[in-house]
Formats: sequence, C-alpha cells, structure tokens
Amino acid sequence: MPETDANARNPDDAHSKTADNNSDNIQEECKSLKIVEKDAEDEDPDSHLAKIAIQREVKNRVKLYVLCDQRVWDDKGTGHVACVPSPEHQGATFIVVRLEHSEKNILESRILMDTIYQKQQVSAI
Repeated sequence: MPETDANARNPDDAHSKTADNNSDNIQEECKSLKIVEKDAEDEDPDSHLAKIAIQREVKNRVKLYVLCDQRVWDDKGTGHVACVPSPEHQGATFIVVRLEHSEKNILESRILMDTIYQKQQVSAI
C-alpha cells in the first residue's frame, strides 16, 4: 500500500503543487476522475469506455488506491490499466482501470494536459 504524504513536495520538481495556491486545479482534476464503487448498482452498461478492449497482462496489472478525506488509503481493487482514446470525445484520452476478474471499470480518468503526474515510489504514481 502506498505510504506517501499527499502534501509532500519534491524540491527538485519545480512543478510541484501546493494545496494553498492550486485548489482550483485540484478541483478541476477531480471533476475528470470517475471512481466506480465495487458494489454500485447504477453501473452504466452503455459507457463508451466500458466497450474498449483492455489487454490483461502482468505488465499492466495494477492495484488502485484512493486517498480518502481522512488521509487513509482505500483499496478499490486489482485490475488492468490502459490509456485509451475516447471514441466519443475527439482528442480526449483516458486512464482506465478494469477489474481483474470482471468487465467493470473501477477508474475512468481523463488525462488533462495541465495535470502533473509524479512518481511517489518505485511502483506508485
């Protein structure tokens, strides 16, 4: 399980965000993030991202954790990740995580050009 401080800054990274001056950017990023609960009954079977094929190999196997309001990591499940172009939104690309033993997406996150991704650990982004 990742053990990082969500507010920690990398002094070598000039693009690191702080909570004080980038709350608008963080809110915008959260709008592009869709985390589907494991037992949600309102799953949309017509989702355009649900129809995209995702390879199921060891190299793209991931465990998804979400940092909760209480600063605790919540395990959302194990699946396979892919970066896929959206068939319905021209020019949009999404990070999709599909559960390992089903066809349900547990993460659909639009990649925004101004989002900064940082390597937190050897295997955590």
